[in-house]
Amino acid sequence: MAFDERLAQCQRAFAPYLDVDLVSVLTGDDDGWLDRVEVLQPVLFAVGVSLAQVWRAAGVSPGVVIGHSQGEMAAACVAGVLSLDDAAKAVILRARS
Repeated sequence: MAFDERLAQCQRAFAPYLDVDLVSVLTGDDDGWLDRVEVLQPVLFAVGVSLAQVWRAAGVSPGVVIGHSQGEMAAACVAGVLSLDDAAKAVILRARS
């Protein structure tokens, strides 16, 4: 439940920038999105922050979070340094460059 709720929040945060539904990318049969960096990177971000929400729901509160590339934005979001909306915008801008 925690994963699905956070993934839905990510979907709403990415909706202004992304023409693909994150859930359908993750559960669909079409793997063509793997060729689209502007889709792949937001999906990876969303999975990372959604997994972190599962850990939180289980009572795990990390003392430190780190990441590389899009993982840096996910770590900043999980740590509360960036809001989900701000992180989503940063992920999209980075994926397009």
